[in-house]
Amino acid sequence: MVNHASVIFSKGEVNLITDPWIEGSVFQEGWSLLATTKFTFEDFSRITHIWFSHEHPDHFFPPNIKKIPAEIKKNITVLYHKTNDRKVVEYCEKQGFKEVIELEPNKEYELAKDFSIINTPFGHDSWLYVKTEEFTYLNTNDCVLNTPEKISRVSKIVGQIDVLMTQFGYACKYGNIDEKDQREAAVQRKYNQMQLQIDTFKPSIFMPIASFVWFSHEENFYMNDAINTIDRVDRFISEQNIKPLVLYPGEVNIVGESHDNSSSIEKYMIDYSNISIENTRRTVSASFEEMSENASKLVDKIKKDLIVRIAISFYPVKIYLPDLNKTVKFSVGRGLREIQDKKENVNLIMTSEVLNYCLKFDWGFSTTNVNARFQTVGPKDLKLFNYYVSVTDSFNHEDSTWKRMVKKLFRKIGLKK
Repeated sequence: MVNHASVIFSKGEVNLITDPWIEGSVFQEGWSLLATTKFTFEDFSRITHIWFSHEHPDHFFPPNIKKIPAEIKKNITVLYHKTNDRKVVEYCEKQGFKEVIELEPNKEYELAKDFSIINTPFGHDSWLYVKTEEFTYLNTNDCVLNTPEKISRVSKIVGQIDVLMTQFGYACKYGNIDEKDQREAAVQRKYNQMQLQIDTFKPSIFMPIASFVWFSHEENFYMNDAINTIDRVDRFISEQNIKPLVLYPGEVNIVGESHDNSSSIEKYMIDYSNISIENTRRTVSASFEEMSENASKLVDKIKKDLIVRIAISFYPVKIYLPDLNKTVKFSVGRGLREIQDKKENVNLIMTSEVLNYCLKFDWGFSTTNVNARFQTVGPKDLKLFNYYVSVTDSFNHEDSTWKRMVKKLFRKIGLKK
């Protein structure tokens, strides 16, 4: 176990590490690792392959990738699924790795004798199947395999699974500060998802991963009030007559051999007890001038895409900035401007730091959706926010949700094959 979603599969000459997030905060300082990583950047010297599941920074984190020593990188092969934009692949190619292999979906690749993998995209994410002579493993990490139909599609490709590895906690905004019930409902949906995966894949071992984090900014600290803890997950898995495997960072398990989960869980419980508002990061306000400049650049980008311009023109958004005690309105027609309006009449509440980030970066709204550093006001305002997530994501990815929706619409009306 390395940390969070990162594990090392070791077999013969292969040492394959998954999603190495070693240190640092991600999602605009919104997430931090629950436990301290024991694995160091020098330890990459024994790694032969790195597999990244998707572009989110808790899985693919460029500041950490840069810290791998150059002389070590030249001996490591990177594995990533084929995408239209090739952003991750091109980045890794420039980093001086030995090789970057783009994996075709559903295709089996033999990395060495008696060690093969299959990697297939699933939404914005992807899953990894590992097969050796002794065991088969399925790492679903953040893939939302939450219906029998979705799970069945994967099961038909991979067949029998010995070890199932999957996410067990919520990983984006659920509810406002006073809506803990929405976060509790999200946790229950995770249990339902785990149950469906267990019922279909029928693994003999279940290893919880990809949820060993906490919400570490003063603006999103409220999100910790219902996080799913590993002791609860261990009990849930045990009740399924399946062996749970809980590993703490640095621990090693030879599959099939016994492991004392209680010791690992005890260490994690100490980490949970250290989650505190005093340990959070603080807001750094942005000036209205800087936000306005970034808003103008975003408007210029929107205007270059006629479809996006037409669609988003109907959805201006009003935002209250508590750190500046200002209310602003963003629209394609007039950019960002300060307005005089009551707080209860806005759509969103976020600090100037967050709004500036949303306006400045193509992934800004998407990141904010994950880090939960905002509040909604009306019942429809989350939909409005998610609309901005989809539209701006179309600038960040060739295969964004928005572009897939537009292409689907065009196909329906006969304008595109």
